[in-house]
Amino acid sequence: MGLIDALLQSHPRMPISEISMRTGVDRRQVSQYLNEKQIKEREKRNKLAMILGELDRLKKQRFNSGWIPRRGRLSFDQICINYANGDFSPGGILKELVRLGNVIDHGDQIELVHSYPSIREDAVEFLELITWNIDQLTQTALHNRNTKEKQNRCFQRVIYSTQIPFENKTKANAEIKAVLLSAYQEIHCVLEKYEAPVSVGTFEPIGVSLFQFAPLPAQTDSRHWGDET
Repeated sequence: MGLIDALLQSHPRMPISEISMRTGVDRRQVSQYLNEKQIKEREKRNKLAMILGELDRLKKQRFNSGWIPRRGRLSFDQICINYANGDFSPGGILKELVRLGNVIDHGDQIELVHSYPSIREDAVEFLELITWNIDQLTQTALHNRNTKEKQNRCFQRVIYSTQIPFENKTKANAEIKAVLLSAYQEIHCVLEKYEAPVSVGTFEPIGVSLFQFAPLPAQTDSRHWGDET
């Protein structure tokens, strides 16, 4: 792991095959380690996002100045303990949030500068995620276009309305989100049901992409909104 990490520090985009060749570590072990590392980094970012969200809530409810006590019942440390589940210490989390520019350390107090997770260092991964999502959508559309038997086509639908007034959009979006979250949980259970006891990344991905439309004025869309898809 030390050899791989040292190599990736100077060559962060190096292919797995070259890492294996340079370190002498079997490529399957390299792949497994990198997959596990990605999962841990993703979990870390998720926990940081939850902690920042809770800090923002505490700021709005109790500390309008943005200066939050470091210790105590309603404090930075207590939020870290509640949400990090022992994986990261409050001191380690504080150091990371200071490095990312989310908070300023004032000793007995921390100052919340902004509560949204920083993506500056994850820009490449962020773009890769977008590209992967677009690629999955494209491959699904091509598969369905080229498959003659309807029963072998993947599920692909777009549903929207242009008759919902502005005052009802918030409620409608919240209800749609709840339905998607429920479907997400059900699909997650189905996937777990068929998983084999192997490392993450062993097989090709099987699953779905669920997303709501982002706010988009009709005039900026190249497609006519009255056309059903």
